Amino acid sequence: FQGFTGAALAQPVNANDALLFVQARGARVRELAYDPSGSGYRPTVVDVSILAPHLFKGFDVTRLVFTASPEPVVWALRSDGVLLSMTYVPEQQVFAWAQHTTNGTIEDIAVVSSSARDELYLCVRRLTSSGAGGTHRYLEKYAARDTSAVFMDSYLTVTASGTTLRGLRHLANLDVQILAGGASFTGTVNSAGELTLPPGVSGAIAVGLQYTSLLEMLPIAMEAEAFGQGRQKNPSKAYLRLPETTDIEVGPSLDLLVQSSTLNFDGEEQDVVEIPTLPKWSSNGGLFIRQQLPLPATVAAFALDFAVGG
Repeated sequence: FQGFTGAALAQPVNANDALLFVQARGARVRELAYDPSGSGYRPTVVDVSILAPHLFKGFDVTRLVFTASPEPVVWALRSDGVLLSMTYVPEQQVFAWAQHTTNGTIEDIAVVSSSARDELYLCVRRLTSSGAGGTHRYLEKYAARDTSAVFMDSYLTVTASGTTLRGLRHLANLDVQILAGGASFTGTVNSAGELTLPPGVSGAIAVGLQYTSLLEMLPIAMEAEAFGQGRQKNPSKAYLRLPETTDIEVGPSLDLLVQSSTLNFDGEEQDVVEIPTLPKWSSNGGLFIRQQLPLPATVAAFALDFAVGG
């Protein structure tokens, strides 16, 4: 095998039957794959970041790691402290990129394997006002996405013994989310690391930093005359398969989102939820799905009803 793309200093990773590495002079992630059928290594090095070039333009990739279990994911740390992930299932032609931002800068990542799963650890530099204030570094673990998952950054789970939670100095003077008994609240941690709870909240409580999960569908394009790119489209109704999902927002743009909880969403696993969207004509005709609460959101499938204009 011969290639001319070169490799950057980031350590390559083994992922299934492939070697993934960062290209020299361009910070693109490439795949050198082995064909077990007998032909050996493929004659070309595939650019697996080609479907999301906007995530790499103008940046370097300083670290690559791979978690094989429970889901195969390649993690790439960008030079600006933003974490990228690629769900990597090449046998199903799945190369799905996403970006993860937080209230701070991610400086390094590493994977530690346990008997049950591969654990992703992050060194995060956060600006806080705790104690002397200034910059603090935290070693944080990427939480497993299971029935006990909490969807907040830098969170702790504590048991309330009154109306005040203590021991939250790493969140001092920050606005936080509070998750208790499946209900979500907001609050502010004071300079002593204490949080006053809303009335009636008790038991095990998770407190952490809010983040927003956003999914933007690709523009609608059909292989038929006059239904391609550039025509005005108006999605009127969305059909979503939403296992283990609560209280998401759906709409044709970020300023026209409908809260699913107001639409009699029963939350039964694998049921198709019908959500009428607010009208908006555009050349894209796509769909936005947003989750801002510390609650699960899984989009297994979607379809749209839409009108096409002149």
